[in-house]
Order: sequence, then C-alpha cells, then structure tokens
Amino acid sequence: LHILKKLHKENAFVFYDQRTQLYKIHNVLLDYLRIKQSFKREELQGLYTRLGEWHLEKNEFSTAYSYLCKAGQVEKILAHLNNPKHIRNELTEFEGSFEMFAQTPREFLYQYPLAYLQHILYSIVKGDDHTISDCAFRLEQLEAVYETKTDIDNTYRNRILAEILIFKRFTSFNIIEPSGKRNDEILRLLNGHQSYIMSRENEFTLGSPHLLYVYFRDPGTFKEISQLAAERFTTYTSFANGCGAGCEYLIPAEYALETGHWAEAELNCFKAIYKAQTKEQTSIILCANFALIRLYLLQGKVLEAIERLKQLEQDISQVNNPIYNTTVDMCKGYIYACLGQQEKIPNWLETGDMTTADLLYQGVAFNYVVYGKAVMVSKNYVAHEVLTENFHEQFSIFSNQLGLIHNAIFKAVAKYHIHSVAEGLNALEKALAMAEADGILLPFVENAPYLLEMLKTIGRKDSSNAFIRRVVALSTDYIEVLKSHQPVKIKLTQREKEVLSLVARGLTREEIAAELLLSQGTVKTHMKNIYQKLEVNGKIAAIKTAQLHHLL
Repeated sequence: LHILKKLHKENAFVFYDQRTQLYKIHNVLLDYLRIKQSFKREELQGLYTRLGEWHLEKNEFSTAYSYLCKAGQVEKILAHLNNPKHIRNELTEFEGSFEMFAQTPREFLYQYPLAYLQHILYSIVKGDDHTISDCAFRLEQLEAVYETKTDIDNTYRNRILAEILIFKRFTSFNIIEPSGKRNDEILRLLNGHQSYIMSRENEFTLGSPHLLYVYFRDPGTFKEISQLAAERFTTYTSFANGCGAGCEYLIPAEYALETGHWAEAELNCFKAIYKAQTKEQTSIILCANFALIRLYLLQGKVLEAIERLKQLEQDISQVNNPIYNTTVDMCKGYIYACLGQQEKIPNWLETGDMTTADLLYQGVAFNYVVYGKAVMVSKNYVAHEVLTENFHEQFSIFSNQLGLIHNAIFKAVAKYHIHSVAEGLNALEKALAMAEADGILLPFVENAPYLLEMLKTIGRKDSSNAFIRRVVALSTDYIEVLKSHQPVKIKLTQREKEVLSLVARGLTREEIAAELLLSQGTVKTHMKNIYQKLEVNGKIAAIKTAQLHHLL
C-alpha cells in the first residue's frame, strides 16, 4: 500500500478510483506495458517455468502446475505429482490438466503411475459414463504393464498394482461385490502399508447425505447390501488411512431407520459420529446427523431436530468444502419439505437448478429426491407429474432403488390430484409393492400429508397386510407430530411491511429512508428485525418468505 501511495503521488499514470476504492493504471501506461510484454515464445516459457518453480517452493502446487503446464514442463509436473509426499486430493485439477494428460503418450505416463492414477481418479469422479468406461480401459492397460514389469522394486510394483485394484472399484460404481477377493488381494499387495492416494481427506459418501441410498440397487436385497457394504467398507477404511471410518455403524443406522427400528437407528448414528470424529470423517458425520434429524421428527422431537440441523449447517460451513455445503443444502431441503416449510428449502433445490451445486457422480441423484419433495410441497402437481419422468431417468442411471420408490410416491400423489382417486391408488399400490419386498417404511411416512387418505383406503382393502398396517399407523402418528408443531405465524408491523415492500421494488436503503421519511439507521433496524422474524439472512430470502406467508 505504501508503494501504491508513493506511485500515486509521484506518477500520473497511477491513480486512485474513488468509486471502486482501487488503485488503477492509466490506459496509456497499460498499452505500453502490453507492448513490452510481447515476449518471444522461449522467453515466455522461461517466465512460466520460473513462476511455476517459485510456487512449488511456496508449496502452492496447483498454481505451480498451471504455470509449468503453460511452459510445457510436463515431466516436471508428473515427477512432482508422482512423489507420495505431494499427493493431495485436488492437485490434478489445474489449468490445462486434462489437455496435458490427453496429449501425453501413455507409455510416458506409465513411468509416473501415481501421477497418472490421480488423474484417472479425478476423471472418474467428475466424468460421465463414457469417461468412466475409458478410465476402466486405462486401468487395465496400466495393470498389464505393471504385472510384467521387472525393472523396479517389487514392493513399489505391488503397491501400484494395489492402487489400480482400488481404483477399479470406482469404475463399477455403487456395485457391492458379493466376494471379498479384491479386498483380500489389495491387502496382500499392500502388505501392511496404506494406500498412497486414498487418504482420509477423500470424499467418502460422494455428496449424498444417505450412504446406503447410493448402493441399494436391486429390489429384495436391501438387508443383504447393508451387511455387505458395512463389511467391505470397513476393509477399505483399513487401507485408506481411515477414509470412511464410522461407516460400519452408519450403514446399519440407515437400514434401521428406513425399516422402522428407531432404537437401533439412534444408537448406531451416535456410534458412527463418535467413530468418524476420530478420523475427521466429515461426510460420515453429516450422514449420521441427517439420519438422526429424520428420526427426531418421527419421534416428535421437532425442536431438537431443527436445532441439530442448524448446528450441522454451522459446523459444516466452518469446514468450507463445496461438496459438503451442497450436501447440507440437501439435508435442509429434505427436512423442511417434510415440515412443509417451503420458504426454507434452498432455492436451487426448489427450482431444480442443479448446475449451481457441487456434486460428484450426478447419477447418485439424491438431489432429485429433495427436488421432488419441494415441488410436492408447492402443490404444483402438473409439474410434479411431468418431472417424475425425468426423475426416473436420473434414479435409473445407477439404479437407486430408494430414489425409485420416492419417485413412485411422487407419481401417485400427482395422479391422485390431477386424474382420479383410482389412478392415484393404483400408482401408490405399486410403490408399496416395491418397498414391501425390503420392509422400507420411511418414504411413505415422511410423505404422509400427501398420502394418508390413500394409504387408509388401501389398508381397508388389504386389512391383513401387516406391512401396510404399519405404514398407516406410523403415517397417522407422523401427521399428529406435524400438526402439534406448526410454526408460529409470522407477524410484521405495518412499518416493516412498508419497508420490505420497497425492498421488493428494488429501492436502496437511502431511497427507502427518503420515501418513508426515516433515517437510514432506522431502516437498517427495521431490516434487521424483518430478517429475525422471517429467519432469513438476506433480502431475496426475506422477500420470498414474506410472499409465501402472504405478508406482501
């Protein structure tokens, strides 16, 4: 700042812009500097190389790689990435990375297997079906090379082969192998060592707030998959530096919750949280809290559920991870949809604008469960029916059975309101049949405000069906919980309504003060009170909430 002030004082080409409160360079000097920086190609490459090396010394690896990539220093990047000490989750995402790996001969990449594997992993997680298929082929090629490689240390060779086997799991995404042979082979090859690449900082739940949801693919296998997943993931945690610690408790907690075993669900949720905390597994903690919040709603502990949700949001915001922030939004959207509080559902989930969210594996699609619930709360049943067609496509990508069950419920509600009671009942009976094979209760119970009358009708028709009887009983109890915890009606003073209406018209604080003959400080106080009453943090949310409550 001292230098800028000196330049400003002594040099007419540097000036202070009062409007933006920034120091700027006059266009005449800028044009001169642009001419002077017309380096020759060799000079520019040298400059980028020096910049890259400088950032390497500062341990700013991603920035360093970007400059080195511009300088054409491919081997320097690969050698650095290949060093186990430099492995970080985010490092293969730098400017020009995909082009660099695509243009580099694979025979050359094979000399730097850890660098190449990090790129493959990132490509799998961010890619589509075609990319994942290509990555599977690349892994097969790399495995063939290292299986016959004899000119390297055998321990290092085995660890590379183990990494390849670990990564193969990601190319057959969300399929739990009936046999544990691959895990056994990974453990043999690692021989007591940890994975180079799979660290405890890796995202384990892929952005879904419900881990078991991701892996339940086939009707009638829910219990079996929950048992297999807990077993396989526990082994994975043992060689991945604790990544996923606590999943062995989270998975049975989620299974117990969906099938109506509350005490078991609660106990395992807390076990999952305590175990995950020992390895800083934020994604497991997040999922376990989401399960607890849903459970507390079922048990009538609504205030406790909301308080835990707010604490979860606060805790995750401090982690400052975009994927976790997106996951918390899904938790909020789901819970507030259950409570019928549309104004508190995050906007992107209410409108279905998935482009704004940070998600891994778009096909996981739990976000579409929340979007479906949000549309149902709005009672736009025509849109709901049309959207179920798209939802079905999303849930079918990885055969997410819980997603498909939710979608069958959405379809039943839409048909009931748009077409006829008979069509709604017919669609709901199909949804119940899908769920009954696995004893899954919760999707019906949590959507009880839209289903109860249909459920009672089906229950009277099939009174001997114990599954349907239990769904009806739990749904009836859930409705009573919601009725007894209706939010207090929001009241704004006349002056607060006037202020907010002017905000909605786009007026600034100064303009509002002039319009209402108030001081700007008074307007600020009114806005603070409005935010508190509406439980929002900004103008847009305040306007939206006020409109939903017919206050504007």
